[in-house]
Amino acid sequence: MRFPTTSIVALAVMATAISGVRAGTYSFQPTPADLYDLDHYKTYTWGIDFTIPSGETITDATLTIKNINNWKYEPNANWLYIRLQDNPPLGVVQGTDNQASGDAFAGTGTLVAVYTDNSTKVETLNYKFGPLGLLPTLNNYAADGRFGFSFDPDCHYFNDGIKFTLTTKPTPQTPVPEPVSMALTSLGLGALGLIRKGRKA
Repeated sequence: MRFPTTSIVALAVMATAISGVRAGTYSFQPTPADLYDLDHYKTYTWGIDFTIPSGETITDATLTIKNINNWKYEPNANWLYIRLQDNPPLGVVQGTDNQASGDAFAGTGTLVAVYTDNSTKVETLNYKFGPLGLLPTLNNYAADGRFGFSFDPDCHYFNDGIKFTLTTKPTPQTPVPEPVSMALTSLGLGALGLIRKGRKA
């Protein structure tokens, strides 16, 4: 069962100049920010509307879940499945899985993490896409202006908010040899050929 999209994501943009190279940092939060405290009975998708600036590439990204707290330790029921999705509905959409175990979104998107916590400790999670090898997938998913996440909690995970932050920078360009350089290279190769020919004679 699915419910209507509850919101359009909030977007904050900050542009900075670093060593003469312009970079953009973008932050997104779902509404509500805590995804209804990730109820065990529910599943969630969060679709983000974002167009990568022309000529740029996403070079850094982090998914943060602040102060996550397992409501209660229950054997074989303490996982949170998080996936990067290509084209989910925009905003937050809830589904119902009636506390079913396992990942309701298995076989879709790309797995970011399976978080497990067998205690009631409070901690903040930071999933960095660079070390996880997920930046190429993120760039691919975001190429059409939409990407997002799915969350399937197999416990009730209280939290103080979810945030996704990414950074874009100009895509590195392959240098094209200047005409003068190409001419000098050709002359150099020609001279080398003459030298070899003279030695043979």
